[in-house]
Amino acid sequence: MKLESLIILLCLFTAFICIPVVGESNTKPLVDVIYSGGKGDHSFIDSVYRGLTKALEKYSFTTQEYSIMNASVDPVPQLNGPEGEPPAMVLLVGNPLSGMAQGIADSYPTLPVVALDSDPLQGNNTKTVIFPMYGSSYLAGIIAANETRTGKVAVIAGRDNAPMNEFIQGFSNGAAQSGKDVSVATAYVADDNSGYWSPDKAKEIARNLSANGTDVIFTVAGGSGIGVIEHAKNTSGLKVIGVDSDQSVLGPDVVVASVLKNLDQIVYNEISSVIEGNFTPGVEMSGPEDNGSGIVFNPNFGNLSSLIRDRVKEAAQAEDRYRS
Repeated sequence: MKLESLIILLCLFTAFICIPVVGESNTKPLVDVIYSGGKGDHSFIDSVYRGLTKALEKYSFTTQEYSIMNASVDPVPQLNGPEGEPPAMVLLVGNPLSGMAQGIADSYPTLPVVALDSDPLQGNNTKTVIFPMYGSSYLAGIIAANETRTGKVAVIAGRDNAPMNEFIQGFSNGAAQSGKDVSVATAYVADDNSGYWSPDKAKEIARNLSANGTDVIFTVAGGSGIGVIEHAKNTSGLKVIGVDSDQSVLGPDVVVASVLKNLDQIVYNEISSVIEGNFTPGVEMSGPEDNGSGIVFNPNFGNLSSLIRDRVKEAAQAEDRYRS
C-alpha cells in the first residue's frame, strides 16, 4: 500500500486530527504569530515575543508576525507565506483575537491553531491556553494592603471585560482579607481594546488617583501600564504592582512586584510541539502549579516573599472557590 493511501486511511479511521510532522520537506516550516497589540509594551506582547525568539534559537523555521489593533474591523492577515506556502501553525495572542482564532480554525480544519489567553476554541485542530490569574492577583492585593500608608489602593485595567475583572476581583478580595483597613478603587483606561496601549491615558488616571491619596496601583493594562510606572517614578510615595512580565526593570524604585503570565515558556512549548509533531489539541489551564502564572518580587522592597509565604495556600483556595 502506498504511503499516501495509508495516511488517508489513518485520518479516516482515527478520532484524532491528522497533522503532518513538520520538517519532512526541504522547506522551513512557517509559523504565523498574530498579536493583539504591538511590541514594546514591556508586558504581555513582549513576553510572547521572548518565547518566539527562544524557539527560533532552537528550531529552524520562518515567521510572519502581525499586530491587530482592532480585531472587530481588521481583516484576517495573509496566512500563507510570500511564495504561497501554507503555515505549519497559527499562534494568536490575546482575548480580543478569540473570534479571529475561531474563524481561522473553522476555515482551515487541518491547521494547528493555538490561542493564548483566549476564549476556549472549538475544533480538534485547536489549542487554547488559559491563565488563571485570580490567585496571583489575590496575593497582589495582600501585598498592596501591606505596602499602603494611606489605606487607599487601586487597580487600573485596560478595559471592562471578563479577563480584566478576574484580576480586579482577586486583587480586591486579597486586599479585603489582608487584615488591613484598605479601600480599593477601580479604573478602566478605555471601553475598547485601545485601553491596552494608551499609556498617556493610564498616566492621567494614575495622576488623579494619587492626587486623591492612592499610594499603591495594580496595573493590568498591557502597554498602558508604562504610563502608570512613569507617573510613579515622579510621584513621591506611589508604588506599582506590574503585570504579565517582571516590570521592575521599568521602575526599580517603584515597582514592588509583578503578577506574571509566563507566556514566553508557553509559546516556546507550543511551537516545539508542532515542529516536533506532537501537537495536542484541547483547552489547557496554565496556573502556578504548571509555571504558567505566578508573582515575582522586587528585592529592593525587602523580602516580600516572606510576607505571603503563608498565604499561598489561602490564595489557591480562593482561586478554587472563584472557579467553582
